[in-house]
Amino acid sequence: MGLTTAREGLALGIYFAFFEKIREHFSNTNENLVAVLGGGFVGVCSWFFTYPIDILKTKIQLNYSTNTIKEVRKFTNIRSCFKGVVPCCARAFPVNAI
Repeated sequence: MGLTTAREGLALGIYFAFFEKIREHFSNTNENLVAVLGGGFVGVCSWFFTYPIDILKTKIQLNYSTNTIKEVRKFTNIRSCFKGVVPCCARAFPVNAI
């Protein structure tokens, strides 16, 4: 549960901080357009930055033994941290734009 809380806390922090900056920057633009495009953009950013935590959480949850150190060692490769991030971010834009 600790990694889920860390991921969600970080994700929500990124989401709301980025969204407020986008709203401030585009304050003279159509409010609905900023909400849709800004929401989609910050959703992608949020998932991109928290994706490695989600991958680690899932690997630990799938490991039924108590030896999770091996899973953490496998995680040291940066490419493995972002495997599958493109489909995740492609899904994140429309989900967060609504």
